[in-house]
Amino acid sequence: MVCDCENDLNFKKGDIVAVLEKVNEDWWKGCIQGTNIVGIFPKVYTKEIVFFVEALWDLNGDGEDDLNFKKGDIVAVLEKVNEDWWKGCIQGTNIVGIFPKVYTKEIVFFVEALWDLNGDDEDDLNFKKGDIVEVHEKVNEDWWKGCIQGTNIVGIFPQVYTKEIYGKCEECSQYNTGKNWCNVCNANQFQRKFDKWTSGNREIDEFIRQMQHNAEKYGEVIEWIPFDRLENVEYLARGGFSIVYKAKWIDGYIISWDNNEKIWKRRSQNCYVCLKKLDDSINKSVFLQEIKNQLKFRGKWAIALYGITKDPSKNEYMMVMQYALEGSLRKMLDNKFKELSWHDKISILLHIAEGLSEMHKNHFVHKDFHSGNIVNDSLTKPYITDFGLCGQIFEKNPEKIYGVIPVLAPETLSKRKYTQESDMYSLGMIMLEVFTSYPPFYNIPHDISLFTSICNGLKPEIKCEVPQLLKDLMEKCWNVEPRVRPTAEELKTQLSKYLNHYDEDNDELKEQIEAANELNKDFIQYDPSKMHPEAIYTSRLFPKPTIPKYDTFTSRQFDFEIPNNIGNIFLE
Repeated sequence: MVCDCENDLNFKKGDIVAVLEKVNEDWWKGCIQGTNIVGIFPKVYTKEIVFFVEALWDLNGDGEDDLNFKKGDIVAVLEKVNEDWWKGCIQGTNIVGIFPKVYTKEIVFFVEALWDLNGDDEDDLNFKKGDIVEVHEKVNEDWWKGCIQGTNIVGIFPQVYTKEIYGKCEECSQYNTGKNWCNVCNANQFQRKFDKWTSGNREIDEFIRQMQHNAEKYGEVIEWIPFDRLENVEYLARGGFSIVYKAKWIDGYIISWDNNEKIWKRRSQNCYVCLKKLDDSINKSVFLQEIKNQLKFRGKWAIALYGITKDPSKNEYMMVMQYALEGSLRKMLDNKFKELSWHDKISILLHIAEGLSEMHKNHFVHKDFHSGNIVNDSLTKPYITDFGLCGQIFEKNPEKIYGVIPVLAPETLSKRKYTQESDMYSLGMIMLEVFTSYPPFYNIPHDISLFTSICNGLKPEIKCEVPQLLKDLMEKCWNVEPRVRPTAEELKTQLSKYLNHYDEDNDELKEQIEAANELNKDFIQYDPSKMHPEAIYTSRLFPKPTIPKYDTFTSRQFDFEIPNNIGNIFLE
């Protein structure tokens, strides 16, 4: 992996990396074995082989290769040299060496049983709902080995039968509900301050208080953020039903309660945040529902949401969210497409497919899925945005269609059907942009002619050579028959296989990538200045034209020009 950021860790296939810190669910900090090189990297580029141990006593070795540590130090184990000696790196340092394993104990974590489990095999661990299990080993992704707390009963069990718990609260001795987070105690801390602030709107006040009271981890917390705690507010962009600003947040977001100092511990003070103001046509209930939806997926797939503020000069409420350094996926592709390898492109799409899969599992349909509603915090770290607005827009405009014409599925355009399958069609168009840099139908008006042509099976041109295995996946998403399109989970599985190089098609894909790179040597990247003036990639409402009912399509794929005298019926 080769990255261009100062803090990134570059490594080669086969390198061993000691994981020093899990920065978040997707990015880790580590040290390459045998070097002093430390940096952050996406965990999807690695497979986990290390575990952590805690030093039981001080150790001062005599050998040059010995690892010296103090009692209580945490050591990442890189290698089991033999039955008695291990090699590791002290967490938070670049110090690597060997040590006798007897000087350490493996760190366990705890899980709570969600259901009764009665296994059939001799090695299975049987437990009752509510039992606390010490996890000793992750046998594989699905099965763990552990011991019921307070007993000597050890066995393996499916991790899906449990949920992770995070030690006990120092104040009330109950199990924490998240990392350094006790729901009961922290809810009380929030409640003590309920009368110290107000948004000026009763519905918003009650919403924030409810979210704070129910938060089981810091990622579920939102705050009322006074506007005077935001500096250097500047306009960024306008979407279909929102305006986005950039600002610097003085305080940073809450991560835990400091029981000694009696204050909230915070992270990312004086960091840039994104302020999103919804149009006046969107009522407060929908505004709050979008926040709920975004919090549900916050962290791994959805951009972090920190709270709500109000610009007193304009009397406008705004969401306060994580600022994505690269901007929208579309903007990132315009600026940095040439920096992306095929591996990077697959990684981007894998993250997007993972997020969409999680949403679909929760019976959520995005309905407005396009590259402007995905933002990138780094080249290969996309987040999905804009949740839940479509519902009210449709209620107010029952005879209209909402979205970006080139990415809407034929059944959406002709029948106003928004489904998980139509989300997958839209994802197929996002794949086209990631693979080629070109948005679909960039060089023609987005008018009634394009509308009806898509319903009749028109596909966008693929402007560069795409490896056939990836092209097949993309075009399957474009299929006019919704039932033929892959699910987000199926797409995620296939992209993951390609990314992690364990599928039997790996050699074939490598050959196709090499051939594509050779054929694309003279490829000209998309130039936004070449976009047709009536090509519109902002979500909008437009009337549903009368289109003959279709049963089958004749799929066509070509570039063409629309005569200048064809009018645009989509006038606001």
